[in-house]
Amino acid sequence: MKQLIVLLMVFSLLLAACGGEGQAVEPEVAVLPTQTTAPPATFTPLPPTPTPTAVPPTSTPIPPTPTASATPVPPTPTPVPPTPTPTPEPTATLPDGAAMTLLGIANSLVEDGAYEMAEVLYSELLQYDSDPMLYAYRADTYDKLGNFDAAIVDYQTAVDLGMADANILNNLCWDLAITGQAELALPYCEQAIAADPSAAHLDSRGVAYAQLGMLPEAIADFQAVVDDAGTPAAIASQRQEWLAALAGGSNPFTPELLAELRAETAVVTTTAIPAPDTAVSRSAVQQAAVEMGFIFGEAQTIEGKETAMGLYADGECMVTMGLMGPETGLTDAVLQAVNCSEDTQSGVVYWFMNTVLTSDREIAQAIIYMVEDVYYVIEGEKETTGTKDIGNVIFEVKSAEDGTVLELTAQFSE
Repeated sequence: MKQLIVLLMVFSLLLAACGGEGQAVEPEVAVLPTQTTAPPATFTPLPPTPTPTAVPPTSTPIPPTPTASATPVPPTPTPVPPTPTPTPEPTATLPDGAAMTLLGIANSLVEDGAYEMAEVLYSELLQYDSDPMLYAYRADTYDKLGNFDAAIVDYQTAVDLGMADANILNNLCWDLAITGQAELALPYCEQAIAADPSAAHLDSRGVAYAQLGMLPEAIADFQAVVDDAGTPAAIASQRQEWLAALAGGSNPFTPELLAELRAETAVVTTTAIPAPDTAVSRSAVQQAAVEMGFIFGEAQTIEGKETAMGLYADGECMVTMGLMGPETGLTDAVLQAVNCSEDTQSGVVYWFMNTVLTSDREIAQAIIYMVEDVYYVIEGEKETTGTKDIGNVIFEVKSAEDGTVLELTAQFSE
């Protein structure tokens, strides 16, 4: 690897000596957000809100999609209360500013619909802080992913930790009701309505009432939903159908209808997806680098491995890249940035991690690594991060003491 680095630097100096003819346009590298820099282009953190941005389940229905997650579950005659996960005691502290940065990114991911990545970030934050708001945020992502059992546990935990927010109580009521646990749902429905007697909250209680055989009470709640001027037309039409059935002495809340309501609540279709191929093509990474502005020479054999070496230069800033292994698979890689700004350094590191990782969860872990460790190397507060396993890659970031050189190495498992 030392030989590779020496060759990279020689290669970079040779290309730089050739003048401006081959210089690339500055790549549009993503910049990891801190409290003083702009966030990556694909992640625009929003300021943390004082209350969760929970959307009442009845406000934005979508046509149900028959998936494995929508398999009808009949109402449980003797429901078993959900068991809240024991609240973990924080085992460590995050660097100054890191928690707010991760929270901002996670909230932004929710806005963008990247719920799985957001869930990873919320879960990471809960290792450091057992704030009930974090449980509520994560429960919202579980709802969107159709993981209602996990959402119920997190909403329950948030309530048990003292959150009395009407939206949280209503979401807990709704999730319990649509999973056939109406008896457990009803107390939370009542608490939500006591805090805010909105149409959405009455609607959730109506679902619980109907399953419990309290048809006149259910009719009163659904009628209030229909009469409310703010109820969307599609919701009002569906509730009118329920009212007609209930008025005729028929209960429309069959297992099939509950399955439809679960499908409407989850905005992400959860299907069985084969595990992605973790092999990373050297040629694909090289092509992505070329598109970012890197210039590559002919591949060479170094330490017994075929190696492609590339250069990106912008004024005094030079970024060299070495990709080792056959075209069909990377075995090792190294990035070295010399005399570059913090924004360029962090952007290149994040771009590379994002390019070689294969799943949303791994990319989320890379974000965490950047915020917790890598960025502090870039800022000169650390000289090395040690190593970090993400997916099938081991990353390590080092920096020169004066901050002029940043080096990222990656080793890929077979």
